[in-house]
Amino acid sequence: LGTVYKRFRSKEEMLLAAMELMVGQLERSVKKDPPLGTTPLERVNGLFAVLTEHMMQRPHLTRAVLRATTSGDASVRDKVLRFHSRMVDLVAGSLRGVENEKSSFNPSQLRDLSNLLQQVWFAALVGWMGGLHDVQEVLRQVRWAALWMLRGLEDCAVV
Repeated sequence: LGTVYKRFRSKEEMLLAAMELMVGQLERSVKKDPPLGTTPLERVNGLFAVLTEHMMQRPHLTRAVLRATTSGDASVRDKVLRFHSRMVDLVAGSLRGVENEKSSFNPSQLRDLSNLLQQVWFAALVGWMGGLHDVQEVLRQVRWAALWMLRGLEDCAVV
């Protein structure tokens, strides 16, 4: 136990290190097999389905990591920010699509939309962790948020 606490100052730090490993696995998985779809909505929904499925393979670890992420512990803030940024990058990549495809988003819109969708997903996972709803509800909330936000961007482009 002493050896563990030489490397990690708290349980939260240890769990966030596990989360970083999980995110690395997710990034490699998505890079190897990107979400399919011809539209940003299809791709982002596919991404969140894959991310959620991956996290549900280890529900106890996922709950513990979510608790550590929401602990408010200042000593883990930078790791939480890095996690958040990496997840936003994954979402942005799914919205953008393949490298040669012309994106319908400007960089600011893409970042803001990715950030908001990641926050909806995270909040839905916290609700799952607290027993408020099941995994299907997590995915439903993200699907609806993506649909509404993407429609809103389309409406803004028309105006």
